[in-house]
Amino acid sequence: MPDYSTCDFLPDFPTDDPRADIPLLSDLATFFLYYRTDTGEILPARGDSGELPTHDQCDWMIEALRRFRDRIPETEITRYNEQLFERHDKEMRSSKPEVVPKLPPVAKSGYIYLIKGTWPDQKILYKIGRTTQTIDTRLAQLQKDWPHIQLESLLTFPTEDVVKTERDIHTIFKDNRVYAEWFDLTRQELMTLWGAFD
Repeated sequence: MPDYSTCDFLPDFPTDDPRADIPLLSDLATFFLYYRTDTGEILPARGDSGELPTHDQCDWMIEALRRFRDRIPETEITRYNEQLFERHDKEMRSSKPEVVPKLPPVAKSGYIYLIKGTWPDQKILYKIGRTTQTIDTRLAQLQKDWPHIQLESLLTFPTEDVVKTERDIHTIFKDNRVYAEWFDLTRQELMTLWGAFD
């Protein structure tokens, strides 16, 4: 397979920064054109940083692509890509996924809690969660995370397997889930939960 990583045909990269990384041919793939649907703008951005290339750098990319096109025939590019895909396919077929034995989960004791949350618009939801700390510590953490919600602890009960118990309760009330561990519960559903664990 030919090696195109040397890129000895590339023009001088426009920069005054002696520490700048000069893109090689493979780096051209990291330049994208983004179309902003809200403004109708088409913007070039480089990689994940969102850095916009300068006009000189855009000219450099155009010239680099022109030289690449003029130097390497289409048939050679096609052959190169086919060989590359075949190699990747062969590597994928020959590699066997590592089987990591799963350890049985260890039951952890803790507390299941029911917290009432009142939103600024007076909407009320109930959080069903678990903790290995005291409910006061957990409530303080939640209040810090959700400062705009008025929180009130309604129910706490101990369990030997806090993960399983929480999962079972979430499954029972899955149709009432609004967001994450927040549920919209009727008075009857609250009484059912209260009676089951009180």
